[in-house]
Amino acid sequence: MKIVFFGNSEFSVLPLQKMIEHFEVVGVVTAPDTFVGRGQKVPRSNPVKELAIKYHIPILQPDKLKNNDSFKENLIELKADLHIIVSYGKILPLDLIDIPKYKTINLHSSLLPAFRGAAPIQYALWHGLEKTGNTVQYITEAMDEGDIIRQNSVPIDKSDTYEELESKLALSGAELLEQAVLKIKQGLAIPRPQDHNTATYTKLIQKEDGAVFFSMSAEEIVNAYRAFKRTPGIYLPLEMGTVKIQDCSIADMPNGEKEGEVLAISPEGIIISCYEGTILLKSLQAPNKKPLSGRDFANGNRLKMGTILK
Repeated sequence: MKIVFFGNSEFSVLPLQKMIEHFEVVGVVTAPDTFVGRGQKVPRSNPVKELAIKYHIPILQPDKLKNNDSFKENLIELKADLHIIVSYGKILPLDLIDIPKYKTINLHSSLLPAFRGAAPIQYALWHGLEKTGNTVQYITEAMDEGDIIRQNSVPIDKSDTYEELESKLALSGAELLEQAVLKIKQGLAIPRPQDHNTATYTKLIQKEDGAVFFSMSAEEIVNAYRAFKRTPGIYLPLEMGTVKIQDCSIADMPNGEKEGEVLAISPEGIIISCYEGTILLKSLQAPNKKPLSGRDFANGNRLKMGTILK
């Protein structure tokens, strides 16, 4: 089975490694290099490209996919049996999807039709789910609407942030992808249509999605922290300015009388009353300041028990 693998992110690495170990990866398609350093002159490869270089796999880095005849010819010349997409970030046009004998499949990090779109891992955490999973599906022109080949479930621990859950899903997804490709190779894959009536959708996460308020429940704030810890982070729009929450957890203390009320200050941090429940703010960063422990932040801003943050 000859494969061309499309991917960009850290999530793509384990699935690509699995494909290299068990099949013939004849090409890798990934994003163009970014440039860093003074004057943005130093090229930086993504982890997918680095792995392809390690195994001497031909690399294609097109700026665009649609109406790109030279890229299409390069793909055809690779003579792949199957195209695989894992966290590539671009929608393939139909003429590229249909090139290989077995068409094109995608590893998506949700239990489709739930959480179609760009941010399924963040949404699973943001919504406080106890489990999510992976889906291998055939690609169609409509995003994440293709028939399902295989799925598996992955439990979400209460302590999981984006990084931990991404690692779990990448490991589980690599195994699932191997199983799906073997079924396709053996002619035993039996795809099933999705129930489009039950589909839910995600969107690209923006900075403003990280805004949290004490009018939310403590659990909602912590779920946002878990989802957006890596990027874009979460923050409190307060009268003193925008305060970033660097670390937090749910506190074991009853609500106060008012949302935003400081209930306790301890070496562990500041305990604040929310609409429902209480939150322990362990590390905070005020505008144009360095991150501080919750207690140091309270001391520096003269917070005390009974202060109302708003």
